[in-house]
Amino acid sequence: MKKKIVIISTVVIALIALVMLAILGFKAYDHIRYNDFYDVANREFYIPGLMDGFVPQGFDYVEEEKVFIACGYMNDDEEASRVYVISEDGDEFHYVELVDVNGDPYTGHTGGIAYYEEYAYITGATGIDVFELGEILKPGKDSRAFCRGSISTEAYDIDPAFCFVYDGELYTGEFQDDGDYQTDKKHHDPAKTGDTNKALMVSFGLSSYYNEADEGRGRFYVEPLPSAMYSIPSRVQGVCVADGKMFLSTSWGLDPSNIYVYDLEKVMGAVNSTYAKNTYGVTIPLYFVNSLAHIDTIEAPPMAEEIVFHDGKLWIFNESGSNKYIFGKFTTGNYLYSYNYPQPVEE
Repeated sequence: MKKKIVIISTVVIALIALVMLAILGFKAYDHIRYNDFYDVANREFYIPGLMDGFVPQGFDYVEEEKVFIACGYMNDDEEASRVYVISEDGDEFHYVELVDVNGDPYTGHTGGIAYYEEYAYITGATGIDVFELGEILKPGKDSRAFCRGSISTEAYDIDPAFCFVYDGELYTGEFQDDGDYQTDKKHHDPAKTGDTNKALMVSFGLSSYYNEADEGRGRFYVEPLPSAMYSIPSRVQGVCVADGKMFLSTSWGLDPSNIYVYDLEKVMGAVNSTYAKNTYGVTIPLYFVNSLAHIDTIEAPPMAEEIVFHDGKLWIFNESGSNKYIFGKFTTGNYLYSYNYPQPVEE
């Protein structure tokens, strides 16, 4: 009997040792594979909710409150999607559960989040769903935020995957991959520039005029017709603009994430003779986020999501540490990283 116990104990210890070696191996490989990234990046704080079924997606920084807002769906696809409100150092946070316009749990993908004035904009199935920022920011037990309406993007055949606000414009765009995420063929390099762009991003002006009931001008501050459209690469998970540059976060599965950096002036100067027309017959300028404006690429660990430029750094959200994907728990996917860009010049 004692001999059997000793054998069982030895086997258990050996299995634990093998698991620990595997975890150390994963971490070692990750740091070697992405050494250039980790040499420059800063580990900021642990992403909340990962052990609770939260799958991180959208990410933004609320300057007025000095907090991050992070949205995502739940791994069981039944619980309400959440928005976490996180202090700058990550030490304090709370979350709210989202409720749809019918009063039911909002279980949308919540791929992107941005804010303007008193509203938070979250990407939905057919457009941008709108929530009150105050309901999200207010902590409390069983806190909820209610969807107040939506801004449709169906007229432009865009299933939004991310969103951001910059310089008085609300941007949102689609995710494309040649596997399960095909886009309308009209979106494939519409100017025939020779690039492999197969997705579109659209921007709407944010008006100072406000009328919640009116489907026309200024509903939730968003103008009804786009001000511009952009041809963008595949696999875009998030976009931000800062210091005259446009950053596109791209990822898919276990492939390395790539954050492409573009010269914003060159992007905005690349209007081709091709223009997009919406269903109302209004012409919309079409810009190209392509190789002509590309200036840099940052390779990062897999499954990068939305990004924010804050405090002189690029902050990169990641979903690999969630219970859905797990492997990030054995590397660095549990943590939010920021990246110093541009890198300091050595003297």
